[in-house]
Amino acid sequence: MEIIWQMRVIKEDGLNLDTNKGFHFIQSGLTEQVPPGAFRDVEITYPMFYTRKKPDEEQIQNLQETFVSNLFHIYDPFTWIGRRNNRFRGGFPNELRESVEKRRFRVEDREWFNTVFVDFLNDIAQIRALGVEEIYELQAISRWKNSENVLGEGLDLLNWRKGEKRDGEDSNPDAKIWINYEQPWGARFIVLDAYMRYLDRFLDAVKKRLLESKTRISGQDLFKDAIEEVSGVPFEKYYPKAKAAQTQMMEKYRP
Repeated sequence: MEIIWQMRVIKEDGLNLDTNKGFHFIQSGLTEQVPPGAFRDVEITYPMFYTRKKPDEEQIQNLQETFVSNLFHIYDPFTWIGRRNNRFRGGFPNELRESVEKRRFRVEDREWFNTVFVDFLNDIAQIRALGVEEIYELQAISRWKNSENVLGEGLDLLNWRKGEKRDGEDSNPDAKIWINYEQPWGARFIVLDAYMRYLDRFLDAVKKRLLESKTRISGQDLFKDAIEEVSGVPFEKYYPKAKAAQTQMMEKYRP
């Protein structure tokens, strides 16, 4: 059975002519994985201004040019919260997540496991298709280059004109890196570190434990045991070294 999700979103943006400040309103945000094909019906209301003080032909030409320009920015899915430099990047985690959630694994901490396992598989696909640099570059964009405020100074979600005033907070290039294995985001990079070092040996170790387990197991312990098997050292010793290596790797991509 196929389930089709539908979402109706109202997106308004423009320029307040009284205050000369741009405004952007969106009813609800879209995730980074929303593909262009998800846009089925788009209705646009676009104001046009006419004055008798200028020649008609000149105004018509200006309206035509600005209409096309604004139409592109209003409809273009890249301007819907996600920025152009990371929109639709990151592989196919949504498809992977749906597949993993449907599988019956004998894992206790499924929420933690699902997130880390999906990232693990997606990272492998990214490495094989585009190289490991893609993972760190995308993380750098997300962590240090994107503002949490959609109207931040560093964002250009619309075709803003020079001189328009925009309030907001820019990205934080000084944000610290905190890798904690107990948190899915941190565990992702510990697991990624193991794969970068041991490649398919580590993948096979994870696969073996996941498919051959006869009793319920902890997802965190599953990855820990696989790391210990391929590395030959206790996880307690491997963890701080992997944490330091991954922190150093991400720092290389800090702007």
